[in-house]
Amino acid sequence: MKRVTGYLGLSILLLILSLFSSACMADQKIVVVVSSQTPVELLSKEQVADYFLGESSTSDVITTPFDRDDFVLKGRFYRQVAGMSLSRLRAFWSKKVFTRRGRPPRIIEPDMIDDTSVFGDSFITYVYEDELTDTLKVVYTLEDEKPDNQ
Repeated sequence: MKRVTGYLGLSILLLILSLFSSACMADQKIVVVVSSQTPVELLSKEQVADYFLGESSTSDVITTPFDRDDFVLKGRFYRQVAGMSLSRLRAFWSKKVFTRRGRPPRIIEPDMIDDTSVFGDSFITYVYEDELTDTLKVVYTLEDEKPDNQ
């Protein structure tokens, strides 16, 4: 009986911690970044959406978008930039891949952000503002999300 109570207590604690960490992450600003060597200075919301949805021109300076392997970050990013939930995004890319009109951005791990030599100078991705380094340049800052009831 004590073992069951211990597991239940541990489960509740983990649930509370995960909810707390998600709430903390929701308060952080998300920024869209490129290499500091890229000549691009600023992008509009529409241009950012075009890069991540495979709609940008192949002649652009930025050629490789990277998605983050962070469910909360990725969900907030696509909801704010493209107005899409992650399930709608999956459906969007399934159709594009099936019709051979594009491939989704590659996924990068959070610890890969520090080593931009892996990506070259023509990448674009999104990070929490506190993850910025000297090798990254902010080209767009996402607005804070408004609660659904407002």
